[in-house]
Amino acid sequence: REVGRPDSIASFTLKQRVFLGPTSMENEMAFLMANQGLARPGALVFDPFVGTGSILVPCTARGATCIGGDIDMLTLRGKDGKTAFSAFDQYGLPHPDLVRLDFSPRGRCVREPAGGWLDAIVCDPPYGIRAGARKCGSKNEHVKPVPKELLQNHIPQTQNYETSDLMIDLVDAAARMLKLGGRLVYLLPVVRTSYTDRALPRHECLTVIANSEQPLRYPVARRLITMVKTAEYDYEKADFYVQSSKAQLQMPSADELVAPAEAISGVRDAAFNKPRATNP
Repeated sequence: REVGRPDSIASFTLKQRVFLGPTSMENEMAFLMANQGLARPGALVFDPFVGTGSILVPCTARGATCIGGDIDMLTLRGKDGKTAFSAFDQYGLPHPDLVRLDFSPRGRCVREPAGGWLDAIVCDPPYGIRAGARKCGSKNEHVKPVPKELLQNHIPQTQNYETSDLMIDLVDAAARMLKLGGRLVYLLPVVRTSYTDRALPRHECLTVIANSEQPLRYPVARRLITMVKTAEYDYEKADFYVQSSKAQLQMPSADELVAPAEAISGVRDAAFNKPRATNP
């Protein structure tokens, strides 16, 4: 399937984008991801880590109806009178619906009707190089209650969200929220020297149909993963799904020196050439 005419893609270059952030997706990759997600008229596409909206721009340009969420309220509010909507206005595209959203299982307040409701989830989860993953919560054991008069405009505290946990939760959420035949398209950060396909989070309801690598600064790369929902989600097996995914990532095989999850969790340290402590 054609991604788009070169002159059309070039017109979406980030060099001319009116609203950008440090993690805005380059337009060529964003169009590839929209293509993998089969963004099209009538399709409903969701980006739970929407940021400045750079992935939803090509999805909307292809005719899809788009929804975005992000835990970073400052990004959603924008700066200097510009927001994620500014890029859509720049290209004459309809606005997506944007909400502040904690996508972790504890904080995710998204309905999950039987049979799913999304045609695609297309996203670039944060992994700690330019921006770290966050979820609602506090590292402190005791948290002060929010005064009643401040509740309406209160933005909850956030804490670190381990990358491998995020990826497992993303795959499980996709299995819950996608329609049969719907697609999950996301970028998985990896350490190339320790990556094997066992580092790819799996799920009984999803099938991997594409897995390609984009090398970054050695030894880091990111892999463009496309999964399709091939079975309905059985909520009686919800805990089993997640525990199976975690066991796969945390248990090294006979020919592996470290757990597959290390290829994901070690990305930040590898990117900044920091030795990573491992359990004896």
